[in-house]
Amino acid sequence: MDWYGVDETMLPYSAHPQLVLSVEAGELGIAAGLQDRVVQVYGGAVHMDFNSEYMQAHGGVGRYSRIDTSLLPQPLYIMYSKNPSESGKVHSGVKERWMAGDPQVRSLMSAVAECGDEGLRLLLLPQKIRQLEAEVTDGKSRRDLALVDLMNRNADLRRALFGDGVLGSKNLRMVELARSVGAGANYTGSGGAVVVFCPEGDSQGEVLAAAAKAEGFTLERVQVGPERVPLPPAAVED
Repeated sequence: MDWYGVDETMLPYSAHPQLVLSVEAGELGIAAGLQDRVVQVYGGAVHMDFNSEYMQAHGGVGRYSRIDTSLLPQPLYIMYSKNPSESGKVHSGVKERWMAGDPQVRSLMSAVAECGDEGLRLLLLPQKIRQLEAEVTDGKSRRDLALVDLMNRNADLRRALFGDGVLGSKNLRMVELARSVGAGANYTGSGGAVVVFCPEGDSQGEVLAAAAKAEGFTLERVQVGPERVPLPPAAVED
């Protein structure tokens, strides 16, 4: 927008993701959602609430808030395929079914959103975090184990929603590899990569990196980009 001299007074930042998505969908025929466009506009770590009533009342804009990156579980990794042959197909048919009111799609998407809400609660509630961190199982805090379970549940829900043929064998295999070492994994979006949390630390990441390399995948530490646009801090009800 800077190139064209369009500033916040002319087009608010909150409208940028929807504008980008409309161009990608209308002009390029790309089936996608707002998530990537939101984080590209705001940068950093962002919690996104796409509550339909809120969005209808705010012109299609979701409720976006800032997550302090120091609260993110560590270490986080990205596992990816350098030849993501199935990338870009994961949205196939789901949007149409959602728009048609398909009860199965609506139910699965609601369950995915609940995973995100519970993850945010685990990150933000100090009292709950202190309690969970104090209780350790096999050297791992209960909070970290809960986050691993949430990531894996989210991945299972996406698999039920899109199906194996759409997600593709490489994406499914990357999730399986992460789980095989006790890590949590979830799909990043349009395919070709998964995000991984290793609750046992860097040593667990090294084991996973070797397993990934043996099957032609790459594992890299996550580096969260800088914040671009201010947002209110994320919050939950205690």
